[in-house]
Amino acid sequence: MKRRAFLTGLITVLIGCLFVLAACDNPTGGGEGEGSFTISLGGASGARLATYPPNHPYDPSGSGPTIDEFRFEIWFKPVSGGNGVKHFKFDGDKTMSGSVPVGIYTVNAEVYEVDDTSGNVLYAHGSAVPSPVEIKSGTNGIIRVELYNGQSASAPVIGTQPQDTNYTVGDTTPPLTINATAEDGGTLTYQWYINGTPTNSGGALVTASDGIVASITGGSSFTPSTDTAGTSYFYVVVTNTRNGTTATATSNVVTVTVGATLVPVTSITSVPTAATAGTPLTLTSTVNPSNATNTTITWTVMNVGGTGATIAAGTNILTTTAAGIATVRATITDGTAVGTNYTQDFTITVTAVFVPVTPGGITGVPTTATVGIPLTLISTVNPSNATNTTITWTVTTPGTTGATIAPGTNILNATAAGTATVRATIVDGTAVGMNYTQDFTITVSYGIGGRGPGGGIIFYHDPAGFWVDGFGSLGDPGYFPGYTAYYLEAAPDDLVPPSGGFFQWQWPTSDIATGTTIGTGRRNTLLIATNTTGLVAAGACLALNIGGINDWFLPSQDELREFYIRWVGDFRPAYYNLTNGNYWSSSQYDNFDAYYFLFPVVGTLIPNPPVTYYGSKNGTAHTRAIRAF
Repeated sequence: MKRRAFLTGLITVLIGCLFVLAACDNPTGGGEGEGSFTISLGGASGARLATYPPNHPYDPSGSGPTIDEFRFEIWFKPVSGGNGVKHFKFDGDKTMSGSVPVGIYTVNAEVYEVDDTSGNVLYAHGSAVPSPVEIKSGTNGIIRVELYNGQSASAPVIGTQPQDTNYTVGDTTPPLTINATAEDGGTLTYQWYINGTPTNSGGALVTASDGIVASITGGSSFTPSTDTAGTSYFYVVVTNTRNGTTATATSNVVTVTVGATLVPVTSITSVPTAATAGTPLTLTSTVNPSNATNTTITWTVMNVGGTGATIAAGTNILTTTAAGIATVRATITDGTAVGTNYTQDFTITVTAVFVPVTPGGITGVPTTATVGIPLTLISTVNPSNATNTTITWTVTTPGTTGATIAPGTNILNATAAGTATVRATIVDGTAVGMNYTQDFTITVSYGIGGRGPGGGIIFYHDPAGFWVDGFGSLGDPGYFPGYTAYYLEAAPDDLVPPSGGFFQWQWPTSDIATGTTIGTGRRNTLLIATNTTGLVAAGACLALNIGGINDWFLPSQDELREFYIRWVGDFRPAYYNLTNGNYWSSSQYDNFDAYYFLFPVVGTLIPNPPVTYYGSKNGTAHTRAIRAF
C-alpha cells in the first residue's frame, strides 16, 4: 500500500567541499551563465523521520524503519520573480546534482512519495531557517536541504520592519506596522513590547489599557500614544502557529519620539543689514517668540547680487568679495508646524573693501573760537577714500568756556573764554566695530565787537596780556593789587547823573598823578574818586554793578582811544549806544584840564588819526565805564 505525502522545506547554505554527483531527472550542463550545485538532503538538529501514524520515530542511526524508496522534488524560484522556475526530481538517494542560471533563488523541497517495508507513509519534520541561495557561475558548494515535519510551524519571515517615528504631543499619528509571512501556511500573531533602552529583548508587554498605546488594530500594527512627551522603544514578536506547534521571529527595535507641543516661530529679528566686502559677517539673529519649539537656523544665499556671497554649509558666516546687495534666507525646520518649515529672507548691503581713517587723519579743524559767535567745526578726513567719513562732534572738556555742541551738528557755541576739548568720532572709522576718535583743543576768546562777560562790548584784546596798575596798599580803602588782563570791555550804556545831564571830571580841581597808557585807567579812577567831592564821572564808574560784576572804571586816554578806534572800525554800530559828543578819559592834562574824545555821529567827518581834546575838569561830558579782565 502506498500513500502520497507532500512536505515543504526551505534551504540554508553550507559552503563546504565541492563535488558533483550525477543522476538527476532533469540535468543541465554548467555552461556559460549557469552554475552547478550538489544537494544533500537531511534534517535540522534534532529533526527526524517518522512513520504514520507518528508513534514510531525514525532514527537516522538505524534504529527506525528502513527506507526502500525516497522520492522528492526540488524547486528553484528566482527571488526577483518571473518565470525562471527550475524543477528537479530525485528518487531513492539523498544526494544529487544539477545546474541553474546564475542568480539568487528560494529553494523548496517536497517529499511526494515514500514507502517503507511495512507499507506505511514516512514523513519528515524539523526546524530550519530559510535563506535565499546564490548560484554563481561555475561549480558551487553543497546545498543542504533540511526537511521539517509538515505538522510543525516554521519561523515567520519578516518582510517590512517598523520604522522610527517622531510626533508632537497631541498629534494624530499613523500606526507602526510590520509585515510578516508564514511560508508553511501557519497562523501569525503579534505581541508588541516597550523598552527603556533601544534593544529588542527584555521589554514589557504592551496593552491597550496601560496608557502607552492609543490603539491596537489586529496585532500587526498599533498607534502609539502622543499624550505625553518622551522617547520610547518598541519591538514586536511574531509567532507562527501550525498544528499545535509555534515558532517566533523578533523585529528590529523602533524608536518613537513624542515632542512637546510645538510653539511656532513668528519672526526672526536682529539680523545684520550691512557687510563689508572681504570681511566675514556673522549672521546673528533672534528667533521669536523666545520659547519657540524649534530655533535652529540654517542659512543659505538666495541672491548673490554681484557680491560673490557664500555661506559655508552648517555655519552662519557670510563671506563676500564685492559690493552689492545680497539676499539670504533663514530656514527653521518644522518652525511653523511639524513638516512645515519657517523661512524668512533678509537683504544685506555689501560695501567695498574697508579703508580705515589714518591716525591723526582728521585735519583742518579750527583751533580758536569767539565767545558768543557759533563756530563751524570744519574738517578734512584722510585718506579721502576712507570707507566711513561721517563725524560726530562732542564736547569732552568744556573748561571755563561753557562750550556746547547741539546733537547732530558741528556747531560749537561758547559763553566764556578759556580752553575747550572737543572730540571727533567716526563710527567704524578704524575697522568694522571699531570707531575712530580724535580730540582737538580749541581756545575760546572774546571777540572784538562781541559781548563780554559784563554784558558790554569787547573793544580791545591783547593775546600777550597787559598790566593793570594796582591801587593803594593792603588795608587801604579801594585797595586792589595789579594784575594781567587781556581784554577791555565797555559798559553797554553811558552813565547819567540821577538828576540828568552829564558828569564833571573833578570837584574841586586839583593835580592828580594819572597815567595815559592802557592799564592805568582803573588806578586813575580810584585816584580821582579819593581827590574830589560829590558824584563825578570816576565815582559813577566805580559804583556801576552789572550782574554782579563791579570792577568798572573810567578809561585812560589810550584806553578811550582804543574804544574810539573800535567804534569807528565797526562802522559806528547802533548797539554801542554812543551819543554824538565828548567822552571823558581818566587822564588829566594838568591841574585844571582833563583829556576827552569827541565821538561824532554818523555822517560826520571822523578825524584820522583820532584827535585828543582836553577841557576843564569841572566841566561836564559823557561818561562810559570800561573794565579790564
